[in-house]
Amino acid sequence: MSSDLQLRQDVLDELEFEPSVNAAHIGVTANHGVVTLTGFVTSYAEKTMAVDWQFQKTDADHVVHKLSGVIDVVNEIRVASPVHAVEVKEKIEKALQRSAELEALRITVETEGGRVILKGRVHAWYERDIAERAAWSAPGVTEVQDRITIEP
Repeated sequence: MSSDLQLRQDVLDELEFEPSVNAAHIGVTANHGVVTLTGFVTSYAEKTMAVDWQFQKTDADHVVHKLSGVIDVVNEIRVASPVHAVEVKEKIEKALQRSAELEALRITVETEGGRVILKGRVHAWYERDIAERAAWSAPGVTEVQDRITIEP
């Protein structure tokens, strides 16, 4: 097994190499094979990748998990939202209206910074998933609380 110092360097190298991740603001520590990522990104995606948007956060976890010697990853990266809540709300509402599978008027969108709260009623689980994906896809979203209920 790699030493923690070598493991930390391997993680930093991978994050620098990964094009979807902006590693400039990401801190890395390693302790007995457990890697902790800290710092901030401008989107939830970047956090998952250790980068700018949701897809980026996911990518970061994936990049780090595949390294030899990694037992677990603790992702404590914060997302710094560069967009305003009103813009986020408008983008999500427009995305919901474009979806032919949803009755967009039955769903309300509340925003506070990068946090989104979805409320309302849909007929099936897949409709709820569509609404949540629409919320996560909006730039600047850092958290989605899905409070939509299913009413067949």
